Amino acid sequence: MAVRVGLALGGGGAKGAFTVGALKVVRQQLGVTRFPVISGTSTGSLIGTLLAIDDWSTLVDIYSNVATRNIVDPHHALVAAIAGPEAVLFAAAVLGGRAIFDTAALRATISANVDMRDVVAAQQRTLLIYNAVDLQSGERVTFDNRRHDAATLLDALLASASMPVLMDPVEITVDGVRHQYVDGGVREFLPLGALFDSGVPVDRVLAIATAPLSAKQLPGRQDKITDILGRTVDLLDVEVGANDYGGAQLFNAMLRMIENAAAAGVSSRALLAGIPADVRQRVQGKRAVPLTIIAPPDHLDLDSLDFDTDKMRAAMALGVEAAKRALA
Repeated sequence: MAVRVGLALGGGGAKGAFTVGALKVVRQQLGVTRFPVISGTSTGSLIGTLLAIDDWSTLVDIYSNVATRNIVDPHHALVAAIAGPEAVLFAAAVLGGRAIFDTAALRATISANVDMRDVVAAQQRTLLIYNAVDLQSGERVTFDNRRHDAATLLDALLASASMPVLMDPVEITVDGVRHQYVDGGVREFLPLGALFDSGVPVDRVLAIATAPLSAKQLPGRQDKITDILGRTVDLLDVEVGANDYGGAQLFNAMLRMIENAAAAGVSSRALLAGIPADVRQRVQGKRAVPLTIIAPPDHLDLDSLDFDTDKMRAAMALGVEAAKRALA
């Protein structure tokens, strides 16, 4: 029987090219092109979408050739042209606005390359999960191709990739209540939690992060407001990603201990005595699976919204090398 591989695909905007490079190796070395469950955050949600519908050629093309103008345009374009993105942030604060960039171009790019009805139809072979954050409740929420229709999934995909302040929140109606949703990386940069909670049986889990799980050193001064914002986002991604991976390792270790105890004749009831009910419920019926992380050894020379074709192709090549090392 073919190995069932679950994928957790982290965020990073243009750095998603690294993920695509890593997936080239996964497809070639492991011979896996279909995944029973894919959990994505931000750019990982778009990558997961194209994997779910098995459109590999479009996936490679987007992360090789797309330009920044196909993803975002600044609000107050005249202000941006004259004084740069920093001035847009000021203009949005003074004139009213929720973000520096407009994501209409990103929505158009998604619509031009993906028919979300195909994503819904793919549910029989792949559970596709988008991770987002509800601005009103503050909770991480998920949307998937088994519970939601094509129109909702399009909004959810856009929300999953919309970093607050940089991009507008996306309004989605769920159970008759309309809330604003933003990038899932605010709460879960490397979306392993949703994968483990999905209940989909897998034999192996691959987590692909677009940055090392340690902070990048910046010896120079940070004097521009947009540079400081970008630095803050990068640090947030690193911290959240490290917690996501560490939490998944602990969860896996707990499941392994339960299995070891059962093999030694200790009942799970005795082992879990005194453990909170919600924790017992999370581990019930689950088993430990090998977990492999693929991440660049150093931070990429690429900003999240810097869709530079040469840099993306270089990042893709680094993804290939990193995956070869991790899977060896």
